[in-house]
Amino acid sequence: MLIRQPRNAAMLSAATAAALLGFVATAAEAAFFLPTTTTTSLGGVVIPRRPDAAASSSSDGSLFEASSSQATIRTSTSTPPRRSPSSSSLYSTTTVDAYVPPDLSGRVAVVTGATRGIGKGIALELGAAGMTVYVAGRSDESDDASSAGGGGGATTEREFEGMEKCTVQQTAREIDSMPGPGRGVPVKCDVRDDDDVQALFERVKDETGGRLDVAVASAFQTPPGLDTADFRNDFWKQGADMWDCCHGVGLRGAYVTCCEAVPMMIDTAAAAAADEKKESKGEGKGGNKPLIVLISSFGGKSYTFNVAYGVGKAACDRLASDMSVQLAPYGVDTVALYPGVVRTEGNLAMDERGEWDEASGGMPLDPGKAESPRFSGRAVATLLSDPSRMTERSGKVAVVAELAKELGFTDVDGSTPPSIRSLKFILPGFVFPQIEKESGKPLPSFITDNIPDYLLPWSVFEGGPPPTND
Repeated sequence: MLIRQPRNAAMLSAATAAALLGFVATAAEAAFFLPTTTTTSLGGVVIPRRPDAAASSSSDGSLFEASSSQATIRTSTSTPPRRSPSSSSLYSTTTVDAYVPPDLSGRVAVVTGATRGIGKGIALELGAAGMTVYVAGRSDESDDASSAGGGGGATTEREFEGMEKCTVQQTAREIDSMPGPGRGVPVKCDVRDDDDVQALFERVKDETGGRLDVAVASAFQTPPGLDTADFRNDFWKQGADMWDCCHGVGLRGAYVTCCEAVPMMIDTAAAAAADEKKESKGEGKGGNKPLIVLISSFGGKSYTFNVAYGVGKAACDRLASDMSVQLAPYGVDTVALYPGVVRTEGNLAMDERGEWDEASGGMPLDPGKAESPRFSGRAVATLLSDPSRMTERSGKVAVVAELAKELGFTDVDGSTPPSIRSLKFILPGFVFPQIEKESGKPLPSFITDNIPDYLLPWSVFEGGPPPTND
């Protein structure tokens, strides 16, 4: 049985696909044919048996890496409707949201790309935690949107309902409207313009006395052809336009942002270290280490979308890694943050127009499977609340969904979406549909409802070419 190429983020290697099929096949065989008992163990994974079952062999569990020392089987609940809320409610919390932001009051953040999407979600969560957040982005409502170069109003390469409200001022107002001391400071900034980036950090230095606790590089330019299959085309057919788009804002812009941010962050780290010494003597309040966050993706580990995109994300990961080597002596940490599939304004609009499945290859956008933009913000805030957590991850990749399970925070609807490299994401998203298509029959619910939250090891996840469509 063949796995069709998923054509999306986190492409499965041929070896991975074969192993997953073996896992499911063995699970199904165990469920139907093993003798009557309640469960059977397949490579350490507990699979419920049907009451009328009879005998089978076990599969090799060496492929799988448990997210905890013992697998926990959770029964899925009913799937919520796919259609999404309007963009105005996209960042709202719900009554089932029990998350309590850490107290980060008095600290200062700069977030680029903060007018929409992941950048806005991070800015809002840092504001909810009490930080002063410099909301940086191109979209500014104070100028004429028709000015030269599109300098004013909402600027985006992706149209969606409510886009006119996606400005630095709007994000800042939403921060200011939250309870607590958090404050939003809107700053128009195009990270393609080095002078803009320099002016941003000069303003931060002047207004905060040189304090900067976190810099988040989230600005990213929408690549050409994102809403069509052209986005996944061969690199020699895409040419330099795709390369320049993926690397100009998302990579070069992140590098320039870090260059301007680091001098202040080194000073902030030195002041924090001095305050920590005072605390040891019964004086002061203790220090807080600064953190640089680069928004990357699973494309940095596994073939995703196209060549230029993957190279750009892998470079972001390497930027975080190499910066940590030089910044470690100064007490500044770095991390490359991997969100999952995110319910951004642009993605939801593509779904409403019927473009999402073709462009993404069928990635799920359902709440509980996909993430809200604020989920990434909670990851950043939680890391900032404990310097030891930051230091042990400095220079490394951190997956938002995996941090949530480890550190105990949830998304805005109270859910904890699975990591893209988890069986809970891969099996129902890609493997089960292919099995059902080939067999013409649905898999039994006692298999589909009891998927263990096991993580594929990175060595497997990133290995080999994706399977073909043949």
